[in-house]
Amino acid sequence: MIQSDDFSRLTTTLFSAAMGASGWDAFLDELTRQSGGVCTHMFGFDTEAQISMGLTASGYDPSYIETYNAHYAERNAWAPGFAEHDAGVFVDCEQMCPSTELAQTEFYNDWLRPQEEISTGGGVLLFKGDTRVFLLGGNIRAKDEDKLKGGWTELVRLMTPHMQQAFEVSRALAGAKLETMMATSQRLGEVPGIVVLTDIGRIVYANGIASEMIDRGSPIGVDLMGRLRLDGGRLPIHRLRDHLQISAKTVTFTLHGEDDSKDYEIRLVRLSPDACPSLSFIRALGVSRECSVLLITGRDHAPDLAFILKTRFQLTDAEAHVALLLAEGMSTREISEQREVSIHTVRHQVKTILQKVGVRRQTELVRTLSVISASA
Repeated sequence: MIQSDDFSRLTTTLFSAAMGASGWDAFLDELTRQSGGVCTHMFGFDTEAQISMGLTASGYDPSYIETYNAHYAERNAWAPGFAEHDAGVFVDCEQMCPSTELAQTEFYNDWLRPQEEISTGGGVLLFKGDTRVFLLGGNIRAKDEDKLKGGWTELVRLMTPHMQQAFEVSRALAGAKLETMMATSQRLGEVPGIVVLTDIGRIVYANGIASEMIDRGSPIGVDLMGRLRLDGGRLPIHRLRDHLQISAKTVTFTLHGEDDSKDYEIRLVRLSPDACPSLSFIRALGVSRECSVLLITGRDHAPDLAFILKTRFQLTDAEAHVALLLAEGMSTREISEQREVSIHTVRHQVKTILQKVGVRRQTELVRTLSVISASA
């Protein structure tokens, strides 16, 4: 039976993870220690809050976790039976899939048995719904079943209500903290729509404002693979990420809403919880490595400066676009990368723009555009 001091330490570690002071892996490490060596894991998603937690584990051989993610996750013989049970109820591995059936599977023979036959144990669905599923599980070596299984079952039952509460706290705090941090660090006058993306563009979190945008499909949406779409899918997110990695700066651009009532300023920022301890709280949103954060703020349609430049100074479409990018503070190299043209082409366009506008330097051009924008 678990001692009160041990249980207190475990719940402290749990809520420390929920509040961002430590990662969920620290909680699982403590759970594995107190259970006597049970291999523990957590997994889940919340589509309404756009949170996805990848497999987090303790006690397993790391190479087997890699092969599980790459191959055996889809062949997990326990998963279908586990999913049939109610949330909050401990489910024995034997209830998920009888051992006689399990022994016939690739999952058992190629993944469980080589790990000292971690084929017993059980877990609990913390949340179960069409849009929200989170689970805690533990695998026990067959030779240790008699020694560990009873204690593991009791420990999971004791921790279940605390974990359910911790997930609610984690989600609320992480979302609120990210909103505050982004609004402050990016000097935004209002809380923006916030979307956290993996390196392949898959959404792992969206706050309430961004979720509403996703629901109406403008200016952002989600494809069938759970990846971000910008501007109806016309703007490739990978181009923005590539540009961000090259320039190591925030990328800012504008999209027009489909209803033509608003423009949207989009900022793409890189965050890394490993590089900056103060960002550790975003692990609660399903982020374990460097990620991209999209900040979306709506604004009333700005004057069409490109049209004004083209009519007043006879600039071409390309020249007007380059002029506006210069006014936003981009260098000629950054403009060439974004427009996917040579830097020599951009320099020639800048020279032509200066001649047509009647100024000698780019700083004078920027001041001129600011005056035009203010008067418009």
